[in-house]
Amino acid sequence: MNKNTLHRFLVVDDFSLIRRWIRESLMSMGFHNVDEAPNGIEALEKLHLNHYALVITDWNMPLMSGIELIENIKHKPELAHLPILMITTEQDQEHISEALTTGADEYLIKPFSQEALRDSIERLVIQS
Repeated sequence: MNKNTLHRFLVVDDFSLIRRWIRESLMSMGFHNVDEAPNGIEALEKLHLNHYALVITDWNMPLMSGIELIENIKHKPELAHLPILMITTEQDQEHISEALTTGADEYLIKPFSQEALRDSIERLVIQS
């Protein structure tokens, strides 16, 4: 069995096109267990139902932002270990610092390449 098939990912973004692109990118890398959520609230619900190897989240979303989602994850002992990849259009140093300080493990600025996504996944999931 391919090691990649064991990993489950949660992609959180309010734009379905972005979620689909990330899902397809993950599938092309051999990761077929991918769940999606359009906001942080639905993401938290899924996080309580399933075990994930990685959360990939946008920053700017309705109902609960990516930063609020990260805060919720990091304050729950059963979820605090989860690696988090923040994906966003926010590119100033202040936002990057806030995301990393809050608990994001890596930060990609949209638009990003499939290669950049693959590199982040390798660092956060494969090599850990």
